[in-house]
Amino acid sequence: ASHQIAAEQCATKHKALQADINLYLEEQKHRLETIATTHDVTVKYVDHLVMSQMYYHTTCKPHLVNALIHAKAKEVNLGDEVRELLANDPKMQLENLTKEQKEYYIQELVKQRDLMAHGVHANNIAAGEDVFSVTHRIIDELENLRDCTGIYASLFVTHGHINDSTQASWFGMYNSAVFWEDVLGHSTGDVARLYEQWACAQGHKRDSLANMRKQVTALISNGLTYATGKRHAMMNYSNYNTAIVETYGVKLLGWPTGVPFVNPSSIGTVSEIRKLRDSLKSGECHWKKLSKAKCNAFSSELEAHRASGEVVKKPRKKRSDVGVPRKQKNVLGGNPSKEGPSSKRARRDTGRKRVVPKSTEFVRDTDDNQEDRSEEDID
Repeated sequence: ASHQIAAEQCATKHKALQADINLYLEEQKHRLETIATTHDVTVKYVDHLVMSQMYYHTTCKPHLVNALIHAKAKEVNLGDEVRELLANDPKMQLENLTKEQKEYYIQELVKQRDLMAHGVHANNIAAGEDVFSVTHRIIDELENLRDCTGIYASLFVTHGHINDSTQASWFGMYNSAVFWEDVLGHSTGDVARLYEQWACAQGHKRDSLANMRKQVTALISNGLTYATGKRHAMMNYSNYNTAIVETYGVKLLGWPTGVPFVNPSSIGTVSEIRKLRDSLKSGECHWKKLSKAKCNAFSSELEAHRASGEVVKKPRKKRSDVGVPRKQKNVLGGNPSKEGPSSKRARRDTGRKRVVPKSTEFVRDTDDNQEDRSEEDID
């Protein structure tokens, strides 16, 4: 009953507020007509000038000047002095840049923005502070939108892992909290708690950076196995041309632009790993078997690079104790200088007991058997 009374009171207040807003809009309409008549313009034009002002703005597209400032800032890291240094650098003037250089600087700026927006935080404390700041900014925007349009909204925020320091919180406009009690039978605090439990239980299903890395690794590995027909074929990113293309005669086509061709565990942004994951799932990025002619042409090209002195295959790292004689394990207390079976095989053999069939104590000769049989026949 108390909820119904509160709802009726809230509805009455909302009707009064809506009536005042309608009165204000009517007065505004007459005022716009007066301004349009005074300045000899249409009401639609005045209305467009007034209503074009927004409380928010969209993300600016990457501009070439900002891209050059970003590139120079990476070189010097001097803050406000970057613009002056950029103006004095003839190589980075707009008229001296080629089309490829302009595209490169724009792409680097886009990567930096994407890293700032989707990059993984260094620790849980930094993530919690970011969630707190962004949540309050969203709440302010929702309140402004409520004042402008009269919307209703509820916001629930919780962490996705039990080790995150982010505290579960909720926000509701007007009497939105009554909706959860009347319709679902739970208070907003109970809903927030249940939402927190559900989110922590969904940690293995959501698109986290670690999960998408595992998905990409599995997709590439399974595709390589299917394309080569080799169950034990393993992806090699460092020596991809020699260990994969030249050895197995297959090639990974359609790798997304902007995503570095490295091991998925080395990709640090969610947007990049999601882009690669989606390309692999859709088939845009796929393995393709090369023809014999293409394999021969690719091998010839590698040989040409080797002949010119280029490093085609990345050498393996040498052991820190290379050249130093290492002691061999003593197998079963024997002389380590003597050759013998490996320790694993020796342990396996010593653990077995050979089962030999037992022989009879006395072995009778075949002649004796024949004599015994003849005597029995005579009897």
